[in-house]
Amino acid sequence: MNRELFQQLKRWRDEQARIEGVEAYRILNNATLDALVGASPRTKEELCGVKGIKDAKYRKYGRAILALIAEFSGREDPDRLPMEEGQGVSNDESKLTDPLSVSQFLDSLNLELSGMAARLRGEVSSVDIRERVVYFTLKDSQDESLLSCLIFRYQYEVSGIALAIGDEVIVEGVPDIYKPSGRLSLKVGVIEYAGEGELKKAYDALYRKLELAGTFAPEQKRPIPEFAERLALITSREGAAIGDFTMNLARTGFHVDFYPTLVEGKKAVFEIIEAIRYFNRVPERYDALVIIRGGGSLESLQAFNTEALVHEISVSRIPVLAGIGHERDVSLAALASDAMVSTPTAAARYLSVSWDEARASLGKHVLALARAMQEFRTLVRERIQRGEESLRRALSDILERVGMAQAAFREAVALFPEYCRRVASRLESDAALWQARTAAAATNARDRLSDIEARLRQYDPVRALQLGYSLVRKEGKVIRGIAGVSVGDRINIQLGRGGIESEVIGITE
Repeated sequence: MNRELFQQLKRWRDEQARIEGVEAYRILNNATLDALVGASPRTKEELCGVKGIKDAKYRKYGRAILALIAEFSGREDPDRLPMEEGQGVSNDESKLTDPLSVSQFLDSLNLELSGMAARLRGEVSSVDIRERVVYFTLKDSQDESLLSCLIFRYQYEVSGIALAIGDEVIVEGVPDIYKPSGRLSLKVGVIEYAGEGELKKAYDALYRKLELAGTFAPEQKRPIPEFAERLALITSREGAAIGDFTMNLARTGFHVDFYPTLVEGKKAVFEIIEAIRYFNRVPERYDALVIIRGGGSLESLQAFNTEALVHEISVSRIPVLAGIGHERDVSLAALASDAMVSTPTAAARYLSVSWDEARASLGKHVLALARAMQEFRTLVRERIQRGEESLRRALSDILERVGMAQAAFREAVALFPEYCRRVASRLESDAALWQARTAAAATNARDRLSDIEARLRQYDPVRALQLGYSLVRKEGKVIRGIAGVSVGDRINIQLGRGGIESEVIGITE
C-alpha cells in the first residue's frame, strides 16, 4: 500500500513540475516523498514536521498533498477541514478584520488558481519568443476574447511546435498571476496543434527537415540483436499495447524492464524522453529498447511526431525497435528507430522469431542427433565385433608361435650338454696350438728388439762423442758449417765427458 501511495504522490509531483515548467525535485524530492508515505500526515503541523516541507511549500502544495493522502487512506476530505492561513478565507467573520498584504493575497490567489488546470483551444494572435520563455496570446474565434499565455522555452521546444499568428492550438496549463505586474497569464505546460490539417502540415515539414539531415538514412540504423534477451519496454500501463506485446512474446529467452509512460498527446513526449534517458544511463544492460502503442489518429500520435523525441531516439545508445500502430501515416519516431513494425504484436513477433526458429531448429537437431547416435552405436558395435575377430586371430597366431618357441627351447636345452662338450674339446685342442704360436711370437719379438737395440747404440750420438767426436753449438744451435759463425763469437763444445766454452779467433774456408 505504501508503494502505491508513493507512486500517487510521484505522479502528482511530476505533473505539477510539468505545469510549472521546473525539474521535479524542485517540487518535492524522492526522500521527501518517502517521508510523506512513512508519516502519512493529517494536519498542517504533521505535514510541516516532514523533512522538506516548510511553510512556503505548505502554502503552495499543502492542501493538495493532504488531499491525496486522505483520499488514499479513506480519511475525511481535507476540503472540509478548517482553512489554514493563506489557503482561503474562514467563515469566522472576525478573520475579515485582519487585512492581508497584496503579496499574501496574490499568493492565496495563485494557490487557489493552481488547482484550476485547464485544457483550452484557441487561435494564436501574438508570439514573442525569448531566451527562456515564449509569450503568446490566444484568441477565442467566437467573441475575440484574449488570454495571455507563457511556456518555458524547453517545454516549447520539446512540444515541437513553431507558433505562428493564426495557428489554432490546444494548450494545457494553470492560471498564474505574476506578482510584480499583477498580470494574469496561463502558465502552459503542453501545447499542440488543433486539427488534422495543421498537424499534417507540421508533420510534412518536420519530415522534410529530418530527411534532409539524414535522420532516416539506412546507414544510421543499427541492427537489433538476433537473439535479444534483455528488453527495455516503454508504453502505457493501461493500454492494450502492453498486453498484445507480452502475449505474443516468446515464452523463453526474455527479461523485460518496463517503464510506464503516457503514449498520447504532447504530455507523453516528456515522459517518453525521460524513459529513454533512464534506460540509456545503463545501456550495457539491454539488447534492445522497445517503444510501442496501438494505432490512432494523427492528433493522438502527436507525441511521436516531435523533433525532441526523434532526436532522443536517434542518439539512444540502445538499438530502438518501434511498434507504433498508425492507420495512415508512419510516425517520425518510428522512422528514426533502428527497426520499425506496424503494431505491438508485430514488435513481439519480430523479437521472438529468432527464438522460435531456434526452438524449431533445436527440435530438428534433437532428432538428427538421435539418428546420428543410433548410427554411431551401430558403427561402434560393428567395429568392436571386427576388433574381437582380429584379436582372436592374433591371439591364436601368438599361441602357435609360443608353442613353436617352447619346442625349440626344449630341443636346445636337450642338446646343450653335448654342445658344451664339443666346445670344451675344441678349446683343449686349440690351447696347445695357441701356446706354440704364442712362444714363437715372443721369441720373434725378442729378436727384433735386440736388433733395434743394436742399431740404436750404433747411431747414439753419445757413443760418437766417447770415440773423440764433439758437438759445437752457438746459442744452443748445432753448428754444421762456417756459415753463421764469425770471429769473436762465443761457442759451446760438448765432449764425451764435459764441455768447453770457446771464442772463435779464426775461420778456415
